[in-house]
Amino acid sequence: MTTVTTRLPAALSSARQARELVAAALTEGGYHDQRLVDRLILMTNEVVINAIVHARTEIEIRVRLEDDVIWVEVLDGASRWPRLRHPSATDTGGRGLLLVDALADAWGVADADADGKKVWIRIDRPSRQRRF
Repeated sequence: MTTVTTRLPAALSSARQARELVAAALTEGGYHDQRLVDRLILMTNEVVINAIVHARTEIEIRVRLEDDVIWVEVLDGASRWPRLRHPSATDTGGRGLLLVDALADAWGVADADADGKKVWIRIDRPSRQRRF
């Protein structure tokens, strides 16, 4: 199992850093399927942006690569849990968790180890492609 963790400030630029962290962790872990990488980057971006906009606290991002599962966890210091919304066609927001719900094998929210919460994303049995 490989785990990569970093803390990021409550700034919109943290979304870019989180995307880069996920992409690097997947590549270093042997995941070279660009569709898988793009899928996880999109979901990470949505969860990180939600944390930055709504929690307004420093965040921690964890990427765990296990034998048959990839986990991405985003922790923030706010106790209010996100909820899946169903925006109208004219709403300008509220679609981020719908994307996560559609693209993840599973996702959820849990209390963090200390204060705040953890939003987690799970991808089951992704294939690694060997490069020779």
